[in-house]
Amino acid sequence: MSNLSTFFPSGGGIKSVQRGYTTITGLTASATISAVTLSKTFVTATFSGPNAIDMTSCDVRLTSSTNLSISRTDSALNANIAWEVVEFE
Repeated sequence: MSNLSTFFPSGGGIKSVQRGYTTITGLTASATISAVTLSKTFVTATFSGPNAIDMTSCDVRLTSSTNLSISRTDSALNANIAWEVVEFE
């Protein structure tokens, strides 16, 4: 397993963690977050709902220092996305 300092060489610990919950009812949704440094940040997400098993084509990413974008290819059913944004020092 790689050492996190390989990816985040600043040597610091976790600076901030932001968590939220978004329901996506169409093809896209977004969430506003507190500003982060993109090069020191990663996103995780989990999906639930009646169509969660088919969410393999869902994308959750930071599109700016304050915006989390969620998109998918199928909008047949609503899906719930729990997301977490972790920023390192």
